[in-house]
Amino acid sequence: ANDGPVGTGFNDPTDVAIDTVHHRLFIADSSNDRVLVFNLDGSNTLVNRTADFVLGQPGLNAKSTPSAITAGNMVDPQGLAYDSARDLLYVSDKGNSRIMVFNTSEIVDGEDAIYFIGQLNGTSGGPDTTQSKLFDPTGIHYANDRLYVLDGMNNRALIFDARANSSGDLTLCGTTTNGVATGMNASCVLGQANFTSRTSDTTASTLRINGSSGLTHDGTNKLFVADNFNNRVVVYDLTEIENGEAAVNVLGQEDFVSSGPALAQDSLAGPAGLSYDPATNNLFVADLSNDRIMIFDVTAITDGEDAINVIGQSNFVSNNMPLSASDLYFPYGMDFVASSNTLYVTDTFYNRV
Repeated sequence: ANDGPVGTGFNDPTDVAIDTVHHRLFIADSSNDRVLVFNLDGSNTLVNRTADFVLGQPGLNAKSTPSAITAGNMVDPQGLAYDSARDLLYVSDKGNSRIMVFNTSEIVDGEDAIYFIGQLNGTSGGPDTTQSKLFDPTGIHYANDRLYVLDGMNNRALIFDARANSSGDLTLCGTTTNGVATGMNASCVLGQANFTSRTSDTTASTLRINGSSGLTHDGTNKLFVADNFNNRVVVYDLTEIENGEAAVNVLGQEDFVSSGPALAQDSLAGPAGLSYDPATNNLFVADLSNDRIMIFDVTAITDGEDAINVIGQSNFVSNNMPLSASDLYFPYGMDFVASSNTLYVTDTFYNRV
């Protein structure tokens, strides 16, 4: 473990995001309350293994705990999402129940975020269950001008308008928005019938998140959500989005009313991060408690289908975790880079990527 507040190590890393346009690697270093930024070369390969910048802390060798919430500090950052067109980095600041949005065109150590989703300003951080508030957000994903947020303790997935601010009105799920802004309302909710309920259940239209989890999008109309406590991944068809709509498929379980964890080729135990390869239609699932990455072919999904391959274990019925180059211990977040066929994985309990 190289887990102190230094530029070369992590303490419980939870997510990773790759900027293939400006050539940077972002890593959420959760227990050090920061995000590390590594410069990459033109081929998106690491230049070295020392971070170049840090967000959430004043320097690479610092771990300060401010007495109050500020526009620049974070507590237990969980998920990362990057918008290359606008050079914006989204960070789910779980401990402060907010999404911080950073302008990364010119990064300065410890810089302030420019927008705050889930809070009215940069100095508030209380959780709540409303259309504009969050309660311990975890996984986030950016795609096609939308920000998808797993609102953990509210057992729901929210969809936000992530277009440029003042880019014209957009009405989705009955909500009219005008681009990303501090304190903005979510446009749509999944997992709940409305924006003020937070119940958990095991059905096609409900979720049981309550902690670590992730989500990803196929770039067209499918949203994949890791329903952690139900030990499954649910698939939503967002061709025509409706609040509280039912999922259309499920992975890790045979049906929408089963939820038990298992160690098998068709099963999951506490799934977390997700990533998608559009070229092969492969879905990568961080099967957290089974210490492995499951790979599903989601070209034509069958409920409860078998995974086609596994990373981190030698077969589908083992969950050994020796410290080696081919084993994982609590894999959490992922990002797939199509140009190089590379999958970045936060191997959380081994404090490495």
